[in-house]
Amino acid sequence: MNETVRKMIELLFQNTEMNQEAQALHDELMANCQERFSDLVAQGHTADDAIGCVMDSLKGMEDVISQYPRKQAQVKVKLGIDIDDDNEDGSAQASKSYEFAAAEVEEVYYDSRSIDLVCDASSDNLVHVDCGEVKNVDVSLENGKLRIVKNKIETRSFNFNNLNLSNLIGFGKLFASEFGGDGEIRVSLPADKAFGMELHSTSGDFSVQGVALTQISADTTSGDIQLVPSISMKLSNAKLNTASGDVIMELAATQINAKTMSGEIKAHCECDSLNIVSVSGDVKFKGHANEINAKSVSGDVKLRNLGNELTNVSATSTSGNVRVKLPADIGAVELHAKSLSGNVRNAFKDCAGAVSVVVRASTVSGNVEVLADNG
Repeated sequence: MNETVRKMIELLFQNTEMNQEAQALHDELMANCQERFSDLVAQGHTADDAIGCVMDSLKGMEDVISQYPRKQAQVKVKLGIDIDDDNEDGSAQASKSYEFAAAEVEEVYYDSRSIDLVCDASSDNLVHVDCGEVKNVDVSLENGKLRIVKNKIETRSFNFNNLNLSNLIGFGKLFASEFGGDGEIRVSLPADKAFGMELHSTSGDFSVQGVALTQISADTTSGDIQLVPSISMKLSNAKLNTASGDVIMELAATQINAKTMSGEIKAHCECDSLNIVSVSGDVKFKGHANEINAKSVSGDVKLRNLGNELTNVSATSTSGNVRVKLPADIGAVELHAKSLSGNVRNAFKDCAGAVSVVVRASTVSGNVEVLADNG
């Protein structure tokens, strides 16, 4: 366990009465932040960079935590920091665009800090990369992998000894000044060929629409992810992760994993296996799936499965409602449900015959409903 990450989480909860719901949120945040720190270090980021990314992901969480009972002495922890935009020093770089033959590109690799990525279909048989006014971007093609990388800025080291709120905010200002910025990079891909994608960003948004994909992995700290690829091909795997942004997707895939700490997940998908997690936002799914695992700590979980292929559902929330809608003709449903202070309703409890789907649903302070969908 990284000690700095632990102290950051403890600072957020230092004035909160740790009831069951608050403790669940605390534990989930601690586990997610420690996991994110370890993943970033494993990817080659320095400890300072990784701490900065984790801290950036916690912006807005103090508003969520403030909803829980407070200790008598209240000191509001504020991680959100307003930083004036400064122009980067150095010579200006002209707008650059690149073209590649589609046959030479199999995978797109994108890595930036605060630059949005927009990916759409091209009107010809070429792969286009338009950097717009974004500076210091390396674009290269090697062994079928198209790499688009925003050059790193050399950062100063930061002493985390004796960490307190004051020097934590000081680090936030340093981090923002080094990594801040904005802009957009556009990648256009031929619609008649499928590509793999690996996307990384700190605060940039990802928007991928109208292109065919074999698989995608997307990771951003405080950006949104919108994924609406061409439905002409079923992806083998979609792995989407954002710390404090929303995830919106409409696709077909064998396996889908989506996770956000303080955002909402909306999925309209066809898949074999679906795993979606949000710490402080709602989780919503509509579509077809064989197996569904959905979890939210302080949001609602709403699942609407329109097919009869479903065999297993696991849906949990700490302080939200859980609602599962199944086809009215799906047959008998075996329900394992628990709510400490809410109601449990199963519209299929009187259905006869062999069990076709098993639903496990639980919430601490909400209702659990398994309903029949008649259209």
